[in-house]
Amino acid sequence: MRERFACFVFLFVCASIVIAAEVKIDAYVTNNPESEGATIFSPETRTFYAMFKAKGLSPGDKIRGEWIADDVGDAAPVNSKIQETALTAQDATLDAQFSMTKPDAWARGDYHVDIYVNDKLAAKVKFSIKPIAKPKKQPEQEQKQEDDSGD
Repeated sequence: MRERFACFVFLFVCASIVIAAEVKIDAYVTNNPESEGATIFSPETRTFYAMFKAKGLSPGDKIRGEWIADDVGDAAPVNSKIQETALTAQDATLDAQFSMTKPDAWARGDYHVDIYVNDKLAAKVKFSIKPIAKPKKQPEQEQKQEDDSGD
């Protein structure tokens, strides 16, 4: 009887590990939930969204997002946690987002968001905040625009 119980417990644990291993999260960071993901953002960006799709969840699974400042110079210590948000899965799939907002400019540097399922890291998305240069006109384009103006 003890051997059967031990065997049952072992099989249950193995099944749980297999189920947990099947969770898949695809994620990206954006500054607009209607836009594609990006890896470089302007310091003037106010809100960041970690958009993600999870598959293989079990109802009740805890999904947590942690925003981390990897290296932002003197603005904060290396690997500082900025914000954490959590939600609970209701289904096997989940299409959701975590966001963080700041009213003024973000410190320039490197950041990432970690997404955990039941305290196990399931996805990590890196991004940077730095000035985004506007494209400069090529001399040919400037000359063509002057010729087209009819002056």
